[in-house]
Amino acid sequence: MFVIALTLAGCGAAETDPDPEPAPRMGCTFDSRATAVPCGTAEDYFNSPAEHDALVGCTHVPGQTHVSDRGDLTDLSFLAGVQDVGRLTFFRNEQQISADGLESLEHATRFGFNNMYALQDISALGDLCQVDEVLYVQGTRLETLDGLEGLRIVGDLTIQFNEALTDISALEGIEVVEGDLLIERNPALSQADAEALAQRLDVVGTISVLDNGEG
Repeated sequence: MFVIALTLAGCGAAETDPDPEPAPRMGCTFDSRATAVPCGTAEDYFNSPAEHDALVGCTHVPGQTHVSDRGDLTDLSFLAGVQDVGRLTFFRNEQQISADGLESLEHATRFGFNNMYALQDISALGDLCQVDEVLYVQGTRLETLDGLEGLRIVGDLTIQFNEALTDISALEGIEVVEGDLLIERNPALSQADAEALAQRLDVVGTISVLDNGEG
């Protein structure tokens, strides 16, 4: 039987001390900005294969990069070296099984995977530290979120509709969720584990954890 949603504002870890000492925060530093190779402006869009190829050699892409319906795409080598992006989203790339190529990514304004039913591995995201607006992982074949251990600051965080997902412990290093937290409809993920993570994190907005798996 599924547990109803948690909808607590500003929910953090359970109190065990009336005056607990706050945990020190590591935050994020982006030293690479001093040697940036920017491509485009915040108003630019990079949506076609030709526009994607034009990003080779860039380190900072402030505009929107949408990688969608690319049946030929097997790796993200055109993004190798990119450290800072505006919006970077992936949608319905049938052959993309990993995030390989994103090893240098440190910061994004918005980042996510949607309807990426072949995606099995995001371990390349080990340097990702901050996502300002929203990070979403939905509709993938991921079993774990390994690769997100370095994430410290995120706006909204959404994890949903991941049929094979069993382990979200990679998110335990997040220092603050500045918006809302949603963990829903991941049938292989223990509802208890999802709730436990939600209680541990410092969430400024609302929390919704529902319709995950038994346990």
